[in-house]
Amino acid sequence: MSSSPDTTGVLFLDDLFEHRGSSALRAERWGDPGREWLPPSTVPPAALVVVSRSLQMAELERLVPWLTLADRVALVFDERQEPSLANDEELREVAALERNEIAAALGNVVAMATIRNSLSASIEEAVRSVGRGAPPRAFAVRSSRTAARPGPWIRLTGRPWEVSTHVKWGLRCLRGAIALGDSVSLLDRSACVRIDLESGRTLPIPALGSERLELVALPGEYSWLSNAPRVRREAGHGTLRIRGDTESAPMRAWGQPMECSPDGSIVWGGFRCVVHWNVLVDHCVRPWTMGRVRWPDTHAKKLFGHLDNIGLWVDLAPDASACLSVMEYDTLLTPGLPVRWSKTGSTCVAQGVTEHPLRALFFQYTGLYDVPEEECESAEEEVRGRRATMSLGPDGEHRYVVGFDANTWRVIGERSERIGLAGGGYAVFDSEHRVTGWGPERMWAGWDRWLLLETADGSLERLDMTTDDREPLVGVDRELEACVAVPGSPNFVLVARDGEGIAIRLV
Repeated sequence: MSSSPDTTGVLFLDDLFEHRGSSALRAERWGDPGREWLPPSTVPPAALVVVSRSLQMAELERLVPWLTLADRVALVFDERQEPSLANDEELREVAALERNEIAAALGNVVAMATIRNSLSASIEEAVRSVGRGAPPRAFAVRSSRTAARPGPWIRLTGRPWEVSTHVKWGLRCLRGAIALGDSVSLLDRSACVRIDLESGRTLPIPALGSERLELVALPGEYSWLSNAPRVRREAGHGTLRIRGDTESAPMRAWGQPMECSPDGSIVWGGFRCVVHWNVLVDHCVRPWTMGRVRWPDTHAKKLFGHLDNIGLWVDLAPDASACLSVMEYDTLLTPGLPVRWSKTGSTCVAQGVTEHPLRALFFQYTGLYDVPEEECESAEEEVRGRRATMSLGPDGEHRYVVGFDANTWRVIGERSERIGLAGGGYAVFDSEHRVTGWGPERMWAGWDRWLLLETADGSLERLDMTTDDREPLVGVDRELEACVAVPGSPNFVLVARDGEGIAIRLV
């Protein structure tokens, strides 16, 4: 780390929101082989320069709640791709009005500048205007709670638990509705109750009945994130707000929320192939950035042109050093948060983490559409039968774990390879994709140090990868549809079909 804690941040708006036209800005950015990566962070530095294209007001406006976390901000607008602004007085008046409105909404803008010739000179002047300040605050690592005792089977009915609609959608909603507090509980919107998964007791929460869409539970058992349905003709965004014990003002956001980090600091969401990230600070939802989307090592947006590859859940490592985006047909491993700050001298720059050796795509071959498995070698999306069974590990030696309940493939860049056969137990891989451990048991799920394994005699046990300790849990007394981890704890939730609904059990 640098000997001086003070720095000036430079943020190119296109690095938070993917744009094809952003290469001109990136090509002119200064580089230094001696740069250092700062610890993962979801907040801006105290002194920040924001570089935006001049006609990018909608995205800049969306970022206002997050930018207010900085002490001082300088706005730099690049007009080189909009030459009409230099000749049209009316357009210039409109642009000036929009920029002043943004500055007024922020309340921390100390300078505004326009780029017409030199990008570097304009940024250097803006850097001088904001000075230096504290660097981005590192992502706080929280320890997991102790394991809760196994609970009874609990039957869930009503939307989204009806198996006739979509079991996978029910899994997505189940993960998002689990809350950690004094106990592990579930907010069931369809029944307007909070269910204690350890005891099976229920507590009525009538306010849940006013929600029209699925919700995300926040730590503490009685607060949740609500998403109002988007208005027609409003391109893709909805309204997020915190409800329950803690209320917040509505905030414009994109993507149906999936889940909240165990510490309650990040909420992510999305639907198909993009993951939107929001930061929760001072009881306010602050839209931040989105996940990077690139082929071939990313989610397929569609399969054969008509099958949606919907996002199910996202697992973020406790120290934000790795991330798993679990989709219906594939699982994407990425190096933690989608944006990182790199430091050179007294300046740090926000950069999208795209080119990284950890990034890989995993899927299982199940004979979808009778496509031969040999075509997996070409990394074509049509051969993806289902998502891979995977878990993030606690460190670089145990970076990720893959369960081989079906033939499983891995795609790194342009290279595709089969890494396991059905019935082959599970394997542990390090951050360089090398096998560092193996077991014969069936792996159902995992989070951080813990794996949920099924032994040959049909019993479930919890494995601590850091100590190799194994704890017997319960016997498998029902045919399991799936198992999901409870992030922030060593616990898991078993899922089985039960008539038109599902039955769940905490273990």
